[in-house]
Amino acid sequence: LHHVWFHGDTQVGDVELQVGGSPWRTWSRKTVPADWTGAWHVEIRDAAGAVLKRIDFTVGQ
Repeated sequence: LHHVWFHGDTQVGDVELQVGGSPWRTWSRKTVPADWTGAWHVEIRDAAGAVLKRIDFTVGQ
């Protein structure tokens, strides 16, 4: 799996995650500079790049 981070429409990170099996848990995080406010989203993608889920959020507004 990958967590692909976006600020607006610009990709700013791609974190590869190792998953061992059910009920495995994993996470990632992104340190956000103070001036990177506004719309963000994270896409959870499988190994082929297909988007499994998208999470939208806003920073600092």
